[in-house]
Amino acid sequence: MKRSIYLILFSIGFLTSVSLKADNAIENNIPSNEALASDDFNCSDVNSIDELAKVEGGNLVTLPITGTFCAGSTVVVNFDANGNAFGISNTFIAQLSDLNGSFAAPINIGSTSLVGVINQSYVYSLIPNGLPFGTEYRIRVISTDPAIIGSDNGTGLTIKTDVAPPIPSVNLNGPTAFCFGSATTFISSSAATGNLWFPGGVNTNPFLGVVSGGCYYTQVTGQNGCATSSNPVCIEVNTPIFTFLGYFENNQLVTTVDTTVTICEGDSAQLGVIIEGGVAPFDIFYTPDGFNFVTVNDVGTPSAPNTNTYTFYTQDPGFYQIIGITDNFPTNCGSNGNSGLVTIQTAPRPVTDFSYIPFCGPVSGEPIPAPDFLEGGTYTFDVDPADGATVDAETGVISGAVNGSTYIIRYTAQGQFCEAASTAEITVNTSDITDFSIESFCSNNESLAPTGVIEVLQLVEFIHLLLILPMEL
Repeated sequence: MKRSIYLILFSIGFLTSVSLKADNAIENNIPSNEALASDDFNCSDVNSIDELAKVEGGNLVTLPITGTFCAGSTVVVNFDANGNAFGISNTFIAQLSDLNGSFAAPINIGSTSLVGVINQSYVYSLIPNGLPFGTEYRIRVISTDPAIIGSDNGTGLTIKTDVAPPIPSVNLNGPTAFCFGSATTFISSSAATGNLWFPGGVNTNPFLGVVSGGCYYTQVTGQNGCATSSNPVCIEVNTPIFTFLGYFENNQLVTTVDTTVTICEGDSAQLGVIIEGGVAPFDIFYTPDGFNFVTVNDVGTPSAPNTNTYTFYTQDPGFYQIIGITDNFPTNCGSNGNSGLVTIQTAPRPVTDFSYIPFCGPVSGEPIPAPDFLEGGTYTFDVDPADGATVDAETGVISGAVNGSTYIIRYTAQGQFCEAASTAEITVNTSDITDFSIESFCSNNESLAPTGVIEVLQLVEFIHLLLILPMEL
């Protein structure tokens, strides 16, 4: 996508002079009235009742229009398609009502071909000659693929029988695409007076300084009160980018406030970068220690409007911070602000190791804990046995054990910083006595006690052994 080495990002605005002139309808991409007449759109062209319902659903809304117009006035008809998708043959058409606001026989006054997902856009339009004076004219936008009749501009428009002033031209001085905060583009009007710049409708100077994206035009009003507009020029400026480093648990954000997290050795902490603004995907640069940095390319998953998130796991202690970010805007813009410090520290895991003394069923002894064993946990079978054996959750004693069966017991305990668990495997012996030995001794003397592991020694057998062994020696 772009270089994956983070450098100090800066932009130098360059000056470009572009003259956008609109001396007549052809140069402004405005069809003649004769051409428009062949494109008349009638209600019968709507494919279904469902598409007519889209008008009421607000799927195509003509936005308010300002000004008094005359023959030859050019009008920027803004509309909002609310993110709907339009087919490859789609054309948006601006239509003018009669002087009473009726669209029974609408006049097409401009068109533009736009396809795909459309939000807000405009149709540059021309008021035709020969219209009677009226104060209740309306303008609406319709589409052809799918066929949707949009709402009108909402209020009555005045059209006079006078002639509109010349269409203004504008000069563009500066880049047409730049990162927010890195440049300013100036747009100047050919008209020294009578300007009113849009969007905004406030600035009346013959020039405008642009720092945000949008389509800009001037509406010039002549001495006779008739208004006409320049063809809009569109400036691309990325939305400001702000990044926040946060601590997550199970993919849920816990906090973006500076925080310290302690995990057990061998465990992982989940961190995430929340990116507001910009154009995905992103290249992210972060440091785990203030000296080294990590680069992650082409990331960012939508998580909220105008917001993307990238999460990652780490086992390493350190001081995690965002160094910077670049987005996928044509000029690869960087962050306008980074925040968040997450300190990761590790602690030894709790001791949960244990074992069983060999036994023959049906009941075991209590498990033998390792040194520094963490008490208060729970014993369970790792896999529930089919023979009906049970394990006491508190003591770990196995009951109902079957000779020859093997059981795996799990002990789980919650430490201060993490949960720890260990398992022990025990096979139930089929005989009472395992390996043991008796040291040699003289006849008619007592032997020493047997050494080795005696699980469950039956008294009769033990006495029998004590009686016969001396005789054999």
